[in-house]
Amino acid sequence: MNKSFLNFVGIFKAAMIAAFGLKLEGILKAEKVYWNNGVEARRELCFEKKNLITLTAKQVMLGSIYLIGQTSDPITSLKIGTGGTIDPEGLFPKPVSQTMTDLFTPLLSVATSYTLNNAVPSVTFIADVDQGTANGSLITEAGLFKASNSMFNIKTFPGIPKTSEFSIHFEWTIKLA
Repeated sequence: MNKSFLNFVGIFKAAMIAAFGLKLEGILKAEKVYWNNGVEARRELCFEKKNLITLTAKQVMLGSIYLIGQTSDPITSLKIGTGGTIDPEGLFPKPVSQTMTDLFTPLLSVATSYTLNNAVPSVTFIADVDQGTANGSLITEAGLFKASNSMFNIKTFPGIPKTSEFSIHFEWTIKLA
C-alpha cells in the first residue's frame, strides 16, 4: 500500500472516532475472597479503577471495521505480575504506556470467562487466582491477553500480598463509553 493511502486511513479512523464520540474504556475490579470449609465467607474490595488499553489493541479493533478477512483474536487469559510498583513495599504503582506488550514482571496466567451486557454495551472478563496459587507474592499488576498472547490492556496497582487465606477475584469490564 502506498503512503498516502495509509495516511488517509489513519485520518479517516481518527475522524470516525471523533465524529461518533466512541471511546473504549476498561475498569478492573479486584476482590479478596475468603473461604470457610469450601464456602465463600466474605469478600473484601481491593480496588476498582480504570485501566490503560494498549495502542495495539485499539489499532486491531479499528482494523476490524475496514480490513477484509481479519481473523478473530479473542481475550482468553488474565496475567498477574509482581513488577507493577516502583517501591518494594508495593505502595506506588508504576506508570504504564500504550506501547507495552507485556506486564513488567509476569507471574502467572489464568483463563478467563466472560459475560456480556448488550445494553451498555460491555463485556466483563472474569478470572480467579485460587487460594493455593501465588502465595507469598505481592501482586501489583494485571493484564488481559488475547489468544495470540498480545496484551489488550494493563493495570498497575498497590500490592495485594497473596496468602492462602484468600483467593483473588478479578472482574475486568471493557465498554464503549
